[in-house]
Amino acid sequence: MLSNNNGKSLNKENSQRDRLIKPIDLSSTSTDISSPTNDQTPPPPPILSTPSSSSSSALPTAASLNYFHIKNMIELTVESARLREKQLENEIVDLRNELTKEQGSRQKLEQDILELRRIRNVLIKKLKRLNRSSSATGNCSNSNGDTKNEISSSS
Repeated sequence: MLSNNNGKSLNKENSQRDRLIKPIDLSSTSTDISSPTNDQTPPPPPILSTPSSSSSSALPTAASLNYFHIKNMIELTVESARLREKQLENEIVDLRNELTKEQGSRQKLEQDILELRRIRNVLIKKLKRLNRSSSATGNCSNSNGDTKNEISSSS
């Protein structure tokens, strides 16, 4: 349905354009087109009496060149975007690996800290036990009232 309406409107536009373009009368011009000239002037543009004239064929060439230029630019942009995306993906992978290593190192440090705290607590308990045992057995008073520290051989 749309193609019929578009076709009718195109035909109407073409007929209006054809009415506006007046053909040039070649008999009234003073130059003879058939005789060759040594002039380097370009030939006059052809008469545009129909929509499919030879000058309109130059437009698709320019349009196609413009199209290919734009297409190449878009392809280059897409390709550079793909390369940048791959670079960013590689950076993300590297950062994740680095983060994993850092998290592993952090967990290892936390385990080491817990182990050191446990060892510290064990050493504190042993020291307290030694202090209690040394105070109970090591400070023996003699008959003179002097205290004498004895070192116990048990650990």
